[in-house]
Amino acid sequence: MHLLPLIILKHENPVDNNVKPALILTAGSWDDYGYKTSFSLKYRKENGDNISIGDVKIGSVDYKPNGDNYIDEIMDPFYPDGKLSAKFFSLGQDLVYYQQMKACFPECYLQILENLRDCVVLPTLVEKIEQEGVFKTSLLRSEYQKTNPQSAQEALDYGMDILNYGKKQLDQTFEYVFHPYEKVTSLRIHFDFNGSDLFPRRLYALIGDNGVGKTTLLNDIPVKLCEQKRSATKQFFEPYPLFKKIITISLNQYDGFDPPERSDSFNYVYCGLVDKKTRSYNRENIANRTIDSLFFIYRQGREYVFWNVLKELVNGDLIENLKSLLFDYKFKQEIDEDKTRNDIRSILKELSSGQNSMLSVFANVFAEIRFNSLLLMDEPETHLHPQAISKLMKMLLEILEYYKSFCILATHSPLIIRELTSDCVYVMDAIGTNRSVRFIGTESLGANLTTLTNEIFGINDENSYYVEKIKALKEDGKSEEDIISLITSKTGHSVSLNLRLFIASIFFESGAQK
Repeated sequence: MHLLPLIILKHENPVDNNVKPALILTAGSWDDYGYKTSFSLKYRKENGDNISIGDVKIGSVDYKPNGDNYIDEIMDPFYPDGKLSAKFFSLGQDLVYYQQMKACFPECYLQILENLRDCVVLPTLVEKIEQEGVFKTSLLRSEYQKTNPQSAQEALDYGMDILNYGKKQLDQTFEYVFHPYEKVTSLRIHFDFNGSDLFPRRLYALIGDNGVGKTTLLNDIPVKLCEQKRSATKQFFEPYPLFKKIITISLNQYDGFDPPERSDSFNYVYCGLVDKKTRSYNRENIANRTIDSLFFIYRQGREYVFWNVLKELVNGDLIENLKSLLFDYKFKQEIDEDKTRNDIRSILKELSSGQNSMLSVFANVFAEIRFNSLLLMDEPETHLHPQAISKLMKMLLEILEYYKSFCILATHSPLIIRELTSDCVYVMDAIGTNRSVRFIGTESLGANLTTLTNEIFGINDENSYYVEKIKALKEDGKSEEDIISLITSKTGHSVSLNLRLFIASIFFESGAQK
């Protein structure tokens, strides 16, 4: 079907030029506290029959609430190509609108919705206009307040699910075909995200030796999502996962990842320590971005969740002072923003580099994350001590739960793996040019670190230094107690039960062989 022209029937002097087929927007009289944005949309077929699509609201970036018919006054009566200009944005007022749109136009519904500047199919657009009064007060305020007060918000959250699956999707299941390098075998990896299990599958971890392709796979996902979004001939995901936003998270100052371009229909962002334009690490730039993110978090009312989640990693008197400044920024009528920025910058200088990195990256994540986002994180353990790794995992899982989002993480650390059930852990292996992926062969949740290390990396104690040393002491005529006493007298610490059992096993095996 050719793209349909768009006819606007205004409040005053509506003119219908009887073009067929066409889309017809008829202005309504509903008033949202001074905003009049309501329209009904119908499809006029070639034979003149009309099919109702549903109710839609249309706003613009310069609309002030004065009760007039501003929107239909600034709209042209006829758009031959069916495209509204860039200053407009629209939102269907319930899920039926999107069901009807696809039923009427199964081959071109996405193009029609993009032409109408629809917020469901242009997720990046939403972030540009979500603070506009007309969006918050009118487009998200349903005319069905008494029967279904959340219908417009529901349409925004699940409209794309209706268009693609015909129903709401609370979880995401898809298969990804990964081509690591030329002449290297491809992999098919299945992700079955599920947030409703007793132990939710919101986070998948990829673990394996260096060089197997974990980081390449992680970096490849947003690139291939972007390529498949723009070209129907590109097929890397089956089905194509409908995340509201893709967020790459990096704590690496030397990150060389080249991210894909963001667009109205592909909502992607990089949250890290490297400026992707200059490809450099700059502490002043990081401080500025941290402050911008914190201001946004407070304007959006996300500060309680933010500090509650981050309390394990960043705390103390300096953080309390920072909270106080931000509280004043949000609630005081008269505030000098430049002075507040300088005061915050002074506090950030007092934090350790590790605290600054964590605060910057995760403030950026909290400012960017949306419902149903996909987070991609590469080796977060690299710059963290073991206790911080466990705290990071707790924090990450809480973020995913609160925002009903999902994550794929690459790691070398069994400390991360032991926080997840085994159905969320993929082990990547490489033999020559062959690549394979498998679920871990033991239950990982709360597992012994040695057991996990042996299972994943195939490390064998028989080849370790301490085994050879203990065997040599035995060959020199030392008894079990002699060996234990030597170790204890050297370190001042008692020998672990595992080591006692190992020493005993060497003497037992020696006795059995005799």
